[in-house]
Amino acid sequence: MKKLVLMIALVVGATTFAQERRLERKGMSSENKVEKLTKELNLTDEQQAKAEEIFAKKAETKKEKRAEALETKKAENEAFDKEFKAILTPEQVKKYDAKKAEKLEKRGEAIEKRKEKKLEKSK
Repeated sequence: MKKLVLMIALVVGATTFAQERRLERKGMSSENKVEKLTKELNLTDEQQAKAEEIFAKKAETKKEKRAEALETKKAENEAFDKEFKAILTPEQVKKYDAKKAEKLEKRGEAIEKRKEKKLEKSK
């Protein structure tokens, strides 16, 4: 019985620690990262300023890559739709478009629900 309780406590503790670390990494702004590194590495003011520039540049690069990937995916999807619709009858195209619109609407609703949950959690 003691072993079981100990195992449960260990699993819960490890899970909690892992979630905290993941949230810490995910939600850290570049300023927070520099602040943390300043404490850990004892950075000078000059090093802090350079580190902030480096983190800002990295964030901008990530943002650009995401935008490029999104544009590429969008173009691929449009090409697929055009090719796929070419083999459909006009009636099938209408059904396909309606189904696609319905899917987009559901996805939008799901995104809104997630946003609401995040807002509730942050309060």
